[in-house]
Amino acid sequence: MKNRRARISGAYVFVCLLAAAVGLAWVFPEPGAKGGWLHAGITTRVAVFLIFVMQGLSLPTQEVRKGLIQYRLHTAIQAFIFVFIPALVYAVLLLSRHLFPYDLYMGFLFVAVVPTTISTSIVFTTAAGGASAVALFNASLSNILGVFIVPLWISLHVSQKTPIPPLDTLILKIMLIILLPFVLGQVVRIWVKPWADAHKREMSKVSMGLILFIVYAAFCNSVKSDIWQSLKAHEIVLALASTLFLLLLVMLAGRLWWKTAGYDRANGIAFFFCATQKAISTGVPMAYAIFASSPISVALVILPLLFYHPLQLLLGSFIVGRFSRTLLRHGTQTMP
Repeated sequence: MKNRRARISGAYVFVCLLAAAVGLAWVFPEPGAKGGWLHAGITTRVAVFLIFVMQGLSLPTQEVRKGLIQYRLHTAIQAFIFVFIPALVYAVLLLSRHLFPYDLYMGFLFVAVVPTTISTSIVFTTAAGGASAVALFNASLSNILGVFIVPLWISLHVSQKTPIPPLDTLILKIMLIILLPFVLGQVVRIWVKPWADAHKREMSKVSMGLILFIVYAAFCNSVKSDIWQSLKAHEIVLALASTLFLLLLVMLAGRLWWKTAGYDRANGIAFFFCATQKAISTGVPMAYAIFASSPISVALVILPLLFYHPLQLLLGSFIVGRFSRTLLRHGTQTMP
């Protein structure tokens, strides 16, 4: 149990570093902005490529295959991620569209369809006594499906006045920056599996560092372009409150879905943590691929995701603790 707690609390370190990256962009925006000495236009692409190579290297393919037989549960998880949550967000935005600037509005539509986390959903599921194989399979599947679903969803909702690449170009672009390196990592894993398994933690840390760099670069550009001057303080607070409200709605819906469907405890926990989380490691690169060449601020688009991620860690770790205590008191057959 000590090791599980250490892995969960390590996520909080990343949240603090995420805030530090944003703060650094405010103080020193020049290096990461367009034309800066970090050459972010090139280095961020390299960072994205390396992130998904390492995800492919660290993903145990045999374990993913074990989960193939539970197709009904997998279908439900993917439907919750890519159908229910986007529909919920779209319905809420119909009533509150006027409260947000256009870029933030697109940010909420974007976070709604981002795939689930690969690492945290598995860690939380395992720590709570859930079905790890189910979590692993669905986390992997959602990130692959997201390559096609995210650009389709955005292309349906973005204003016709906003120049983004055509849908086929977007999908090809995201396949090249996400799916290709992921597949490459899986292929290389065939020959370096023992090394990859032994260095999984180190690769995770490097990936988190690369994500921090991408976030820093995004905010550097937004600071240099004075996009934040047009955003009022109450709008940022409203965005944070709205993100928390969204997460609470999603978690409540996930728990109700679990009870209604009648999943056993292990599968229900896997459903809950896979269906309700959003991956910053996939979402930030996708936002860059879709919006970098448009007048929309990438920093504002990813802002709801940057709020959602630490909030899901905070609430998720609390729920993990509750599930774990219930497991210890009553055994695995008791529904928490």
